[in-house]
Amino acid sequence: MKKNCFIFHYSCSLLGAYAKDETFKQDFKGANTLIEEKQFKVSLPIWLKLQEQQPRNSNLNYKVGLCYMNSANNKIKSLPYFSVAIQNTTKNYNPYSYIEKKAPVDAFLHLAKAHHYNYDNDKVTRFYQSFKNTATNKHYLYLTANHSLEQCENAKSAVANPVNTKIKNMCATINSPFGDYSPVIPIDESSIYFTSRIIREDRSNLYNIDFKDRNHFEDIYVSNNYENESSKPTMLNINTDGPEAVERAKRTRRLVISIKSSASKVPSETFKTNDALAYKIAIDASRHIKSELISKGISSKYIIFKIVDSSVNGPKFNIEEARKPKVYEKYQYVTITIK
Repeated sequence: MKKNCFIFHYSCSLLGAYAKDETFKQDFKGANTLIEEKQFKVSLPIWLKLQEQQPRNSNLNYKVGLCYMNSANNKIKSLPYFSVAIQNTTKNYNPYSYIEKKAPVDAFLHLAKAHHYNYDNDKVTRFYQSFKNTATNKHYLYLTANHSLEQCENAKSAVANPVNTKIKNMCATINSPFGDYSPVIPIDESSIYFTSRIIREDRSNLYNIDFKDRNHFEDIYVSNNYENESSKPTMLNINTDGPEAVERAKRTRRLVISIKSSASKVPSETFKTNDALAYKIAIDASRHIKSELISKGISSKYIIFKIVDSSVNGPKFNIEEARKPKVYEKYQYVTITIK
């Protein structure tokens, strides 16, 4: 009777262990898929749960560190995880295996980056060098490490010879309580293009949420600068209620973007003519849009820009009227159409 009880208890233990292993396997697989889709913020809680079960597992610590490194504001939090990850690395890393306990040699490079965000240049240099010593010169990140080491030397020189600077908030007109980033400013500082997650004035995007990070989809805005006063940002008509343009480009492998730009007749201190300024507005807009599309995984070879028109419009410049920016600002714009 005791023997039968022992066998039953042993069988239950095996079933429990199997169920636990299967749960771990499925969580690992799901979180890995999220990383492949670059949904680092969504996958992070899963990796943290798995790492808590196996705190010395270099691979799990590597995955957690990777999520923090790809975050907007928590990159330094990757430090302790990459520090554990480098304790057990391999050149034959399998990112898809849930039984993989080792981290790739890339962990040394990521740890160097984490120390970079922590302003510890000596450790940055040390771990970039560790990566080079561990990886082969054929590794796809080897040249990156060389370039980063050069940057470290430049950083040390900059720290040794500081320059007094003052960081100033642009103004409440530009900055919002939402995410505002990726600014592009032409050489004459006549305008600023930027990406924002702000709720639109008509609230048409109130319920258009990006499930990847639970924020509103991005829109592109432009604000013009008149006598050091920034005009109210206006949304470019390239914006949609979701990532339709991105999906279309991925599907058709072609995105034709037509641009029309206009400059007012307010004299420019930087450009010889306002026609040159109008053309520069179009070029700056195309560069910003191209940068945004590439950041979303669209190959530059699929993007075709057509500058349909760049011209100077509006009333003749009058010094008295110049004190009223609205008289001229409506003639300084860019119109974008996607096909």
